[in-house]
Amino acid sequence: MDGKYPAGEKDVAGQLGAIIRAVAALNRHLSPFHKKNLTNSFGRFKDTWSPEIAG
Repeated sequence: MDGKYPAGEKDVAGQLGAIIRAVAALNRHLSPFHKKNLTNSFGRFKDTWSPEIAG
């Protein structure tokens, strides 16, 4: 944790996160699911309720 690992952050937590992600990628253990900001996601809805009839 000398700040030389190729990570965006130079603090210990940032370097550890980069190392964990690198090892997970090397072992193909990365999840295809990523965190989302729920406020932004729900903000994309235009109508609160828009029922449709199908048939």
